[in-house]
Amino acid sequence: SPAELQRFMTQFMAEQEQRWLDESIPALGGRTPRQAAADPVEREALIRLLRSFPDTDDPTQMSGRRLRAALGLGDR
Repeated sequence: SPAELQRFMTQFMAEQEQRWLDESIPALGGRTPRQAAADPVEREALIRLLRSFPDTDDPTQMSGRRLRAALGLGDR
């Protein structure tokens, strides 16, 4: 059903976002987003990367806003 699909996609995307926070990202020189957020120099590269994600509230899409919040970066 459409409601079941929506629930599945919402859960899947939440898991994807959480996993992404701890993945080695080539655009961050192989660092994870959490590592980059903790490093004042790398943080700027992370913020630029996060700006490429849509700032959506749609729970079925990766959201720059949710990722920034998870990393403690607020609305940067």
